[in-house]
Amino acid sequence: AIAYSKPIGPVLLKDFLLLNPQMIISVPRIWEGIRIGIIKKVSESFIKKLVFGSFLKIGIVYAKLKERFLGLSPIYKKTNLFISLFSKLFLFVGIVLIFPIKLLGDILVFKKIKNALGQNFEFGVSGGGALVDYVDYFFKAVGIKVLEGYGLTETGPILSVRRLKGPVAKTVGPILPDVEYKVVGFDGNVLPYGEKGELWVRSPQIMNGYFKDKAKTNEVLTEDGWFNTGDLVRLTINNEISIVGRSKDTIVLRGGENIEPEPLERVLGKSLFIENIMIVGQDQKFLGAVIVPNFDNLEKWANSSGVSFSSRSDLLANEDVNKLYSKHISDTINTKVGFKNFEKIAGFVLLQDPFSIGEELTNTLKLKRYYISQKYEDKIKLIFSKSDLDLNGY
Repeated sequence: AIAYSKPIGPVLLKDFLLLNPQMIISVPRIWEGIRIGIIKKVSESFIKKLVFGSFLKIGIVYAKLKERFLGLSPIYKKTNLFISLFSKLFLFVGIVLIFPIKLLGDILVFKKIKNALGQNFEFGVSGGGALVDYVDYFFKAVGIKVLEGYGLTETGPILSVRRLKGPVAKTVGPILPDVEYKVVGFDGNVLPYGEKGELWVRSPQIMNGYFKDKAKTNEVLTEDGWFNTGDLVRLTINNEISIVGRSKDTIVLRGGENIEPEPLERVLGKSLFIENIMIVGQDQKFLGAVIVPNFDNLEKWANSSGVSFSSRSDLLANEDVNKLYSKHISDTINTKVGFKNFEKIAGFVLLQDPFSIGEELTNTLKLKRYYISQKYEDKIKLIFSKSDLDLNGY
């Protein structure tokens, strides 16, 4: 039997007790909702929250030590046998020391939480977006097995999923049988284990093409059937896939929503106060924006508005300046003018250095998205770190 529930933590937990599911399949946001529901429940009293938080931290450390000891962390190159044995000895000692506390946590706290998913629950599957580490390790610490899968609509959709026995952390598991695959560099050459490149796949389950759109089909599908997923991956020595980013423009949010950033960038970029803008949000709850201001116009506005500043960094830190950009974003991207709710920009960061050709921009002035994401990684993280801070502390 198959049952559906509302994607709200407390509602889900009630339905689990009613239905006693054997398996739960959902997008990452649902798993995050379950996590939040559990945390809210244990946070009803200070003592419960303190005890749960302490055992959870121990459980996460235990899970990471055990993964490394059992070889369930991604391995991209073979290591020296002596170093490997010495490392395992060190890990074994850590596991032995922590195990009694972990066992106590299982008995006193985590057993009740596992029972909250029903008496028949065996494992869950997460797909449609990346399962972020803090959610993944939350369930590992509690003792709830969640297998991360991967695929696209164009690929049928499932391409890979972590193994039920021996799931490897920070990967989406091995590619399914009967699916050919290769990791290709930007120079077109097939890459060895551990190298970062685009994942190409070929199988009867791959689509024949986009409906009445041959040009778009030709962009991703070769004549001999190879499909470019647009995902940047690394292949472990045991052939598990680790997703590290996107080479295509499409952004996939944690809830599984697919968003093309260019339409948003075009309308927002019409502002006199924006020189360059890039929408970000891959595997996040919401979208954000990286903005390079048009400083000529911004400084004129600041002078006419009575905003005092001594430098560009001083100007960008000004509250009125940030309100100016926030208002432009909210006035431009909203449901009243035809955008979807999940296309709203929930945060942004202002950069004081311009984008330049050869770095952030191509010779044709297109955004080098992956480069920008890497170069400004810390600033981009600030956009999303404002969300769920109290819960991410677990």
